[in-house]
Amino acid sequence: MSETLYKYYCLVCSGDIETMKNVVRIRVSAAYMYQDLKELDAETVNELIEKIVVHQAEKVDGKRTQKVEIHYRFIGQVQA
Repeated sequence: MSETLYKYYCLVCSGDIETMKNVVRIRVSAAYMYQDLKELDAETVNELIEKIVVHQAEKVDGKRTQKVEIHYRFIGQVQA
């Protein structure tokens, strides 16, 4: 785990105003850290994504569909 993410997790555990300001700063720093990402490796995926939920496949109008949810660490789930 990167030092930035470690600090983020430590700060989230407490809840005063200064702590929350620091959490916001760390989130912004993390966003800048990954903005020019050229290659996605396993370590980066583990730092950015909290969990991936794959739902059961369904047939709709004869086509197989499957819902996949990606929950990011810093922003939560993004609706596609």
